[in-house]
Amino acid sequence: MFLKIEKYKMTMWGAISFLLLFPLYKINAAEVTVKGSLKNPLGTTDTVPALITKILTDIVTPIGGVVIVFFIIYAGFLFVKAQGNAEKIEEAKKILFYVVIGAAVILGANLIATVISGTIGNL
Repeated sequence: MFLKIEKYKMTMWGAISFLLLFPLYKINAAEVTVKGSLKNPLGTTDTVPALITKILTDIVTPIGGVVIVFFIIYAGFLFVKAQGNAEKIEEAKKILFYVVIGAAVILGANLIATVISGTIGNL
């Protein structure tokens, strides 16, 4: 019973608000004129592939490069810290292997994006 009353009240308030505010909207809509034009905040980027390329070259590659260097240094530190312990050397090798794979993906991301956009463009 309580939910029905609340639903009824909300419906009534919504209808009243619409009826009271609609004339104001209609009056203001007739007086609106647009002068000038909006500038693209992305500069010369007009298409989605260009946006993806810009993100990859301006954001992902520089940040990824710093992360790659950090993890290569970290893997080298693990090699030195291992001191001949086979398990720790294997862990350091594994980290270095994944860093190299990640570096290949990050540095090849622009090529990957170009291939994908070219494939989509041909469809």
